[in-house]
Amino acid sequence: MPTAENKNDLKPDTNTPAAAAAEIVDGLPPWMTGFLEFLKKYQNVFYAIATVALLTWAVLKFQAKRKEEKLNTAEWEFSQAQSVDALRALRDKYAGLPIEPRIRFQIGNKLVEDEKLDEAIKEFDELAAKFPESLPGKLAGSQSKTAKENKEWNAKGGKLDQKLEELRKASADEKKPDPKNPLTAVKIDDKALPRVEFQTPLGNVLVELDEDDAPNATANLISLIEKTFYTKTWVYKVEKDSAVFFGDPMPDGSAPRGFTIPFESSKIPASGGVLALVRDLPAEGQPDSDDLKNTASTKLVIFTGEVPQYAGRYLVIGRVVEGMDFVRKLAEKDEIRSARVVVKRSHAYVPKENPKAPDKGPEPPKEPGK
Repeated sequence: MPTAENKNDLKPDTNTPAAAAAEIVDGLPPWMTGFLEFLKKYQNVFYAIATVALLTWAVLKFQAKRKEEKLNTAEWEFSQAQSVDALRALRDKYAGLPIEPRIRFQIGNKLVEDEKLDEAIKEFDELAAKFPESLPGKLAGSQSKTAKENKEWNAKGGKLDQKLEELRKASADEKKPDPKNPLTAVKIDDKALPRVEFQTPLGNVLVELDEDDAPNATANLISLIEKTFYTKTWVYKVEKDSAVFFGDPMPDGSAPRGFTIPFESSKIPASGGVLALVRDLPAEGQPDSDDLKNTASTKLVIFTGEVPQYAGRYLVIGRVVEGMDFVRKLAEKDEIRSARVVVKRSHAYVPKENPKAPDKGPEPPKEPGK
């Protein structure tokens, strides 16, 4: 038992950390003492919660990094994809990611370029329905509408054919050649090159056609003129001191093509006064191809200066022999009032057209899980 003599010896040494902590605890209010006891009792639970939270944060950060890497890869692959098939593969590979609407939008645009309007309309409609709040989804509605309008124009018996028929009927009487009138009669001469004349607001432009080197393009132009295609068409683009583009039923040059003809190479160089059929050119920095070369149809261009950028590119079919002063003064939205054949050879002028690509129909559904 402690005695009066050794009672002081039983008091804790206040110089130790434990003693100092005990003294601090003894001085705290009861509620704080209870809280410390609670923390001490459940400290292992708190350690577990902190560990789980830290692991969760690490997993989420890892997943975010992986997602960012996947998006960067998707962006790069998207920038490299050039064909519809490649874009469709990316669409399936990255379905559900933010890049999917942009991929779908590009697929629709590529299908329009390939003149597969039914497939393009389907792609745009699906995009607008699935991603209505995204920018591509909002734009898809207007693109689908434009594709449907192009389809109406381009289809057999569509709006373009109807417009052409109206123009033919309206001008049939006034444009029919009169054999007794030397101003409208066609001269037949098998030894001469064909000549055609375009009536502009400024005066008539007489063109001699290179039938010897570009017979099919010549047949195409003469056939169109005899069908009064160029009556009331338009100058739709002018490049100063370079070229005047004309012969489109729409003032902005947006009328779709109903056909195309094979490419031919004339010996006439692309220079001032040369007439050529317009065809699609490759994008800047991209190689030319036979598919692009074989896209000439009805639109025409007359070069008004030196044009090395167009050398060997458009389908050259003749040169202006009278009226270049009028050509150089033409402006956008000027009307080509009419065109007529002045001289031609005795044979029939029936152009050869490129075959249209067959309709492959819808793709078969994919098996689940593939």
